[in-house]
Amino acid sequence: PKQTVAVQAQVGGVVTSVKFKEGDEVKQGQMLFTIDPVPYRAMGEEEGIPALLAELRRSIERTLLPGVKAYLRTNVLYSSSAPWPRWWESYPALGLALLVFWRTRSFAAVAPAYGYIGYLLADLLFIPQRRVVKWLRNASSVFFCLLFGAHALPLVGLSPVIGGGALFAVMLGAFFPYFYDLGRRRDGFIQGMVLATLLEMGTLYLAPTGVGPHIALPAYAAAYAWERRTVFWRYSVPVLAVYMVGVARILGGGIELVPHLVAGLLAWMLVRLAPSRSAPAPESNEPPPSMLGLDLRS
Repeated sequence: PKQTVAVQAQVGGVVTSVKFKEGDEVKQGQMLFTIDPVPYRAMGEEEGIPALLAELRRSIERTLLPGVKAYLRTNVLYSSSAPWPRWWESYPALGLALLVFWRTRSFAAVAPAYGYIGYLLADLLFIPQRRVVKWLRNASSVFFCLLFGAHALPLVGLSPVIGGGALFAVMLGAFFPYFYDLGRRRDGFIQGMVLATLLEMGTLYLAPTGVGPHIALPAYAAAYAWERRTVFWRYSVPVLAVYMVGVARILGGGIELVPHLVAGLLAWMLVRLAPSRSAPAPESNEPPPSMLGLDLRS
């Protein structure tokens, strides 16, 4: 993978030549610049070499090191051990599986839920960790709730989602800005989506309508994007609002959609009052200091 960093020539010493241009691709070991050695020639070898290396360290720390540290931290995070199944992954899957089995007495109906639990355990114990694997794991709970939730609704006697494919596409687009995120905003959105899905299933008992999920889930996504000022929030919030209004007018809906709107906003409020906290990467996986004495661990 490529890493883009800012390189500045204004350092403590005098830079006599620069071996690259802004935007060039550089390789490991390639000379980037040279520092005027004249101030160090008058020194002895024992004094000059440490002084020259110290000046080189200061130059790199001002230019390349911030980007290198960020790149290394990202690699450490993606290669770290998979976490145990988290509550927003395991609890909804087990709860929905028990509910569906209680109503249907069919193992085939709950097989996708137990298959998802098996995937979580396999990711913990067997699957080698890398960037794509982490992405899939982080997004899996959202996809499970959307797909298995739609599958479970008619099995437990609730109204099936009208136009479920359109809703899935819209929510997939709403989730895209968080796909590459590594911090609290991503975890908060995922937890809120799980809560919004569960609250919406409960709301369907009170106000049964196949249009309800088209209101609850986009309402949560729009409120979260607006409050957290996430990437593309200026565009996603109006698009989601227009989608909710358009679906209500096209598919038909009135006052019975208000509880579904409240369910989506309630999920947003719960996440806002109890934000997620991401665990730091294990210190034992941090990279060691470089040969030049550059501390790449902070």
